[in-house]
Amino acid sequence: MIKIVDNFISKQFQEEIKSTLLGHSFPWYFTEDITFGKSLVESQNLGQPHPAHAHLFCRNKKSTSNYFDMVLPLAHFGASEANFKFNEVVQCRSFLQYPLNNSFLEKHVDKLHIDLSYDHLVVLYYVVDSDGDTLIVDKIREGDIEEYHHNVEDYNIIQRVEPKQGRAVIFDGKYYHTAEQPTQHMRCIINFDII
Repeated sequence: MIKIVDNFISKQFQEEIKSTLLGHSFPWYFTEDITFGKSLVESQNLGQPHPAHAHLFCRNKKSTSNYFDMVLPLAHFGASEANFKFNEVVQCRSFLQYPLNNSFLEKHVDKLHIDLSYDHLVVLYYVVDSDGDTLIVDKIREGDIEEYHHNVEDYNIIQRVEPKQGRAVIFDGKYYHTAEQPTQHMRCIINFDII
């Protein structure tokens, strides 16, 4: 199940989220690698890290941000769109990526990953129009093991989603997925993992 929904929320709510996340007082934190974190990239020899800024709204089912209540309706809307019985948000994160110099990147596509090693629903919301498509492939999680060394070119892309303000992509979290690095515009997303 993969569903793309444009105008996922009202234009007013889209603008509220955008102005908040891209405002002068929103707390962004540097992450050395957007997919795995620097320590995992180094320990698993995954190549060059792709840095970005991140904000953690919720982790291990607990709010970690004063802004979590503002974005929480998106999780409920996504679960409703997918006819998924909402229980709770396991984690919710936002990422802000900037175009990077080509000489900095070995590859313009991140390694494939899953967000959690157990059943969950992913609701991925695009805060702004951008490049840096989300790619979902035909590899699925097997058991409770997350594998780190898979490249997108080794699988069939079953869905390519262009970042567009107000768009959401909702899918079963068993599918491995990744993103292309933006080369033209700032890329900002909010990612929910729901059980």
